[in-house]
Parts: sequence; C-alpha cells; structure tokens
Amino acid sequence: MRDSRRRIDMRLRRVRRVTATLAVSGLLFGTAACGSGSGSARAGDPNTLEVWTRSDPESAKTYDRVFAAFTEKTGIKVDFQPVMNFDQQLQSRASVKDLPDVMINDTALMGSYQAQGLLKPITPTSISGHDEITAKSWSSTVGLDGRHYGIPYSRQAMTLFVRKDWREKLGLSQPKTWQDTLALAQAFATRDPDGDGRRNTYGMVVPGSAQNGYVAWWGASYLWQGGVQILRKEGSGYRPAMDSPAALRTVTWMKKNLFCGDNAVIQPSALTSVTANTTNFQDGNAGMYLTGPYNISTFDKALGKDKYEVLPAPSGPPATTTCWPTARTSTSAPGPARRSRSRRSRRSSSPPRARSSP
Repeated sequence: MRDSRRRIDMRLRRVRRVTATLAVSGLLFGTAACGSGSGSARAGDPNTLEVWTRSDPESAKTYDRVFAAFTEKTGIKVDFQPVMNFDQQLQSRASVKDLPDVMINDTALMGSYQAQGLLKPITPTSISGHDEITAKSWSSTVGLDGRHYGIPYSRQAMTLFVRKDWREKLGLSQPKTWQDTLALAQAFATRDPDGDGRRNTYGMVVPGSAQNGYVAWWGASYLWQGGVQILRKEGSGYRPAMDSPAALRTVTWMKKNLFCGDNAVIQPSALTSVTANTTNFQDGNAGMYLTGPYNISTFDKALGKDKYEVLPAPSGPPATTTCWPTARTSTSAPGPARRSRSRRSRRSSSPPRARSSP
C-alpha cells in the first residue's frame, strides 16, 4: 500500500510539472486529469504522459507534430490515445481509479467531470503564458466551485460543409437562408446527385442522439440563428430562456422540415447517432453536415478537397438574429480551424456575415 501511494504521489507531481511545461511549449490543453491508480501500461514510467483526445484516429493525426515537438522540448514521451467512445471509456477507467493524465476535450461536460472528482484544479497565473489567453477563454474552464479545471487550447465555430460537386451538378446555388438549405437538402435526397441511378443519398447529416447532449449542441446553431436565447442573465446567476416564441418557431421548423414528415431530409439513424458513428458525409452518401473544422482532414482524405465547400451559416427566418453558428471552446487540433477560415473566404461567393456572441 505504501509503495502504491508513492507511485500515485509521483504521478501527481509529474502532472503538475508537465501541465506547466505544456503551456511553456505553447501546447495548451483543455482539461487536465490526474491518474489515481497504477494499473495502466505507462504507470511505472515517470517520463511518459498518457493523453486522450475525443477524436477518431484519422483526425487525431493532426496532433502528431504537436506531441513530437513537446517530447523534443521536454524529454517526456506522450502515450497518445484517440478515443471515440470517450465518455464510456473515461467512466470505465474512473471506476478502477486509473485515469489518463491529460485529456483534450470540449468543455461541455467539464461540469460533470468536475462534480465526479475526475479533474484537478489549476491556477491560471501559475501557467507560463497565461496572459496570452483572453479572460473570456479562461472563463470557459471555470467549474461549479469557481476554480479552473483546464487550459483553453482552441476555439472554433460550427460551419456548413456542402458537397460542392453535387450542388454544381444539380445547377443549384450556395444556400444563404434556411429555406435555401432545405431546398438543397431535398435535392440531394431526391435528385440522384451521385449519379448511380438509385435513391440512396441523404440531404443532411445530423448527430441527433440525446446522449451527452449531441442534438443540443448541434441544434444550438439553429436556435441562435433563430434569435433564441438559451440562458438569460438574472441577478448574479442565469435562468433558462427557452420558453419563447422564437424557440418554439425554430424547433417547430426543424422538426417539420428536417426530422419528420414528407420533408425529412436527414439520415434514418439520426436520433441515435453521435459524431463517432455519423459518417455519412465522408462515406459519400450525404450532401451537408453542420460540424466543426476538426473534420476537414478526414473529409479531405475521404472525399477530396475539390469535392466539398465550407460555407457560412445560413440565416434564419425574417426578424431574427443572423449569426455564425456557436463557437465551442474545445481542444480540437488548431490547424484545421485555420484552414476552415481560409476556405470560407476562397470558396464562398457570399460576403461573411457579422458574427455575434451567443
């Protein structure tokens, strides 16, 4: 027991030291977790850091050079593991008290992780380069108890990926409104855009499962475009603000035109789909996908750079707020995010819309 405690303490000290070194190297990880056991393969090696990312193996390749640079600078190896069923595997490891040292993940579930005691708090001012990160970004790492539980790593907006080759084959324009998007999705689903003579394509891909709130973060873009406030400031806190005519109008439009009825244009498995198994766009049988720029490397390889385009978010109905889809503070690789911005300016024929804060 005493030896086990020594190993645990050694790993805790190592994580503190490594977290600071990551910031010095410019590698700002979103969420740091301390391992509590010694059963994993690297537990006996103080010079190996186990790092998890919520990503598939293909998109995770964007981290290779980052970790190689970190190892060269620090001498600490990285046992890098891209994990698709992230939350299930994290809970499995938590049950045996053997967590990864660092996890690169969206902040959406940080409150849940912190409430379970899975995360180690940090002090931003103890991190070299902390002043290079904006106060707004740092605020995204604050837990329910007011302490920080991670280091912001990247931030990107959801954008609309469209099969450019299909759209041009059908002689249709880039969508600028919800109705344009719906018309394009219907054409992709009914007019044989892949030319194989069968009706086997879908207009839009939706990770619509309620698991871990997938449908909520996907649908949030439409809510903001529809002028909906999800939360409203009230005194020193917030209250839900979804009970509004704008919210009802937006959700009704989505239900009627995307999910249900004769106009349904999404893949049949949408209501049980999470991002890990929502592969219709890269598989070549769906025409649109509202998602993040971290998928660009996957789409480039699966489809080809000339087969798709990245467009601004179409505007909602009249008299509503027009904005880019919600930015998500996350820890996805920063490279694709830059490429997404350049592609929008190069490929989109419409001028960028002013971006408003959610």
